[in-house]
Amino acid sequence: MLEQLFSKQLKVVGWDALPEESQRTGTLRGTIINILRIAGDEYVMDEAFSRFQRFIENPEIDSIPGDLKSIIFKTALRKDEEFVYRKVQELYEKSTFPEEQRNCLSVMGSVLDMDRHKETIDYVLFSGKVCVFDLNSYLILCE
Repeated sequence: MLEQLFSKQLKVVGWDALPEESQRTGTLRGTIINILRIAGDEYVMDEAFSRFQRFIENPEIDSIPGDLKSIIFKTALRKDEEFVYRKVQELYEKSTFPEEQRNCLSVMGSVLDMDRHKETIDYVLFSGKVCVFDLNSYLILCE
């Protein structure tokens, strides 16, 4: 029931912003995708994973809007946790933007596999690659 209702709403707002749409529509889009992720909607996970792959292959051409990046990354994570986790970790290490780094840590903290979750905790606490300020963001943003 939940998937049917929100799938219809996603068809209305679409995945991509229109030039004339309001900021509220963008917020609604993110909320709908997130609800469908939580519900385990296969179409949404497939589409998010596809968008994530295109972004990884060519971020300049296939960019993901900032307000959807975390949601799309977390949704893609449900499709292929190992692949997405490794790529997000690489993004974290290459990025010089604190907001993007916090986003990456949040996604890494969303893993379901308990061994990978332990690996994330070790990475955050002991790798020396995570700034102390970002540690607080990681603890707050993890699901």
